[in-house]
Amino acid sequence: TITMLSTTSQQPISRGGKTITPEMRALIKAHQDGVSYKRMESLFGIKKDTAFRICSERQFATKPRSGTKAKKIAEISAKFLVSKVELRPDITLSEVKDVLHEARGLTVSISTIARCFEGKLISMKKLELIQ
Repeated sequence: TITMLSTTSQQPISRGGKTITPEMRALIKAHQDGVSYKRMESLFGIKKDTAFRICSERQFATKPRSGTKAKKIAEISAKFLVSKVELRPDITLSEVKDVLHEARGLTVSISTIARCFEGKLISMKKLELIQ
């Protein structure tokens, strides 16, 4: 629940030359609690652009995005691809793409496959395992 702070109970605070009023603190607290700017518009009676400006100017960061970005090629599929390169060192990236699609049903770009091989000691000149 969001409550407005009364202006008589707390005095404005000055930080870095900018004054933060109790209303601004309530707005910023709402922002930190995950309230959308559209919702703040109706709660505080200000435009959502103003709410955004107040929160961003006061350098109160938004909540971090949750979760991690899922990899397009899982580690088990990456090991599968490395084993294919070991079996056939002259395989091309487009052939690796086709093998991955046929064996695992994954459709990814050639650049995604190249990034998958980065750090796995595989030379991109002839896709061979460096020993």
